[in-house]
Amino acid sequence: MKTRMMTLAAFVLITLALSTLAFADASARKADLEYRGWGVRGGMSSSPDQFFLGGHVDLGQLAPDWHFIPNADIGFGDHVTIFSINPDVTYHWPVQDVGSVYAGGLFALQWWHWDNHHARSDDSESKLGLHGLAGLSLDSAPVFFELNVGLLDAPDVKFAVGYTFPK
Repeated sequence: MKTRMMTLAAFVLITLALSTLAFADASARKADLEYRGWGVRGGMSSSPDQFFLGGHVDLGQLAPDWHFIPNADIGFGDHVTIFSINPDVTYHWPVQDVGSVYAGGLFALQWWHWDNHHARSDDSESKLGLHGLAGLSLDSAPVFFELNVGLLDAPDVKFAVGYTFPK
């Protein structure tokens, strides 16, 4: 638990530092919040060990280089089903001739359903999780690769690959 709290504190400090740097020159550029497309995503997670499938909507930029791409997914495996809604906010750094690398995260609204084969009833619980993420978005195709790290009440690690259908 102490390690998770230290990780959470480090994540908050890094996010605040990046926010300060990003908004320092925001007056020279304009935000562009608009629907840009939708997509599919899928991958694997650990603790619990699952495969997951989902979708996302690209809603553009909240502020210069700050992207808002809410997503939802459902994970299966390890005797639990997790449905998660993630209103992720990410900061993007352009990489010439590649695309962009990004980092961010936020909270996750989750519904966990455990399959108890030995009990007469199944158990369910709603949780508010917190996660950080890092990823790579390609310019050559609307494809991304993403790594999520659970900080509080979320799967420990999630690896996702996704495709965005532009509008």
